[in-house]
Amino acid sequence: MADPINLPAATMLLDEARRMLNDQYSALESLRGRAVALLSVGSLVAALFGSRLPMHLTDAAHRSVMVALGAFALSVVIVAWVVFPRKLKFSHSLVGQFPKLDKGRKLRTYDLAVTWAKGYETDRAFNEAKIQNLMVCFTVACGLLAVQVVAWGIAVTR
Repeated sequence: MADPINLPAATMLLDEARRMLNDQYSALESLRGRAVALLSVGSLVAALFGSRLPMHLTDAAHRSVMVALGAFALSVVIVAWVVFPRKLKFSHSLVGQFPKLDKGRKLRTYDLAVTWAKGYETDRAFNEAKIQNLMVCFTVACGLLAVQVVAWGIAVTR
């Protein structure tokens, strides 16, 4: 049986684990919003530079347009990958606690706090690598936007 003095510590662990999982969820939603904004910027760049292209393109300008369009197309795929919902864990089931209550058993606050804190931490760890992968994808999409801008600039000036 755990010392009741540990209840404040267990509650602090629960609060911190819950906060960390909520922060992770917020970071994911922010990343998705930035990815969509990045795609919007890419679309504007393509529209603005594309409208400035001369009627007859040199070979270099033609290749630059192909690079720019390829970078844009690839960024669309990457942003779709970032935004697309995937299996992440941001909550855990409470179903196991209800039968205990139905049987008249007392649930100790300390035990609940520790169990839930462990569950939140397990979920956070499960999500971490997947979210880091999405952040790398976003970074690649940012690089592709830079490539797109340079390629459009070359195409317009040739």
